[in-house]
Amino acid sequence: MAAASIAPLVARDTPMTADALAPLHEQWLAAVRKAFDPVLLGSRAIRDRWTALRHLGQVTERLEQERWMIDRTPGLAPSSRARIENGFNALQRVREQVGKVGGRAASHGSLVYLLAHFVDMLADWYATIEHAAARVPLNELPTKALAALSQLESGNGR
Repeated sequence: MAAASIAPLVARDTPMTADALAPLHEQWLAAVRKAFDPVLLGSRAIRDRWTALRHLGQVTERLEQERWMIDRTPGLAPSSRARIENGFNALQRVREQVGKVGGRAASHGSLVYLLAHFVDMLADWYATIEHAAARVPLNELPTKALAALSQLESGNGR
């Protein structure tokens, strides 16, 4: 006899949390790439470096907001929560490393490597969140999580 699934049945047309997050992630990742591209493509101009570093600060705020929302999202498996938390912590460590080398002209190669690594890790983190939230109906998010999602969508902080 086959084991029954413990996941609740959800109508196919029910919007899922991942459906709301995926377009935001795509938009944010494109903005990160646009801000980082001059440095990643070899520019050594201070203006380009500082633009990338300033944008990294904005991304960090958004990551914290999203993490706050995910912490309040029901129905995520403990293993998914752990992967999301581990990914967040890894992104923070790379961000700190970028901060250490970002202003030094002699460390251009390190900065390029760290920014490229950050972009890859960010894409993976977003995919992890979307995978975890794929079975969470949007209408089951608690009020605080819905409010946080709304703020993320509008670009405002929490």
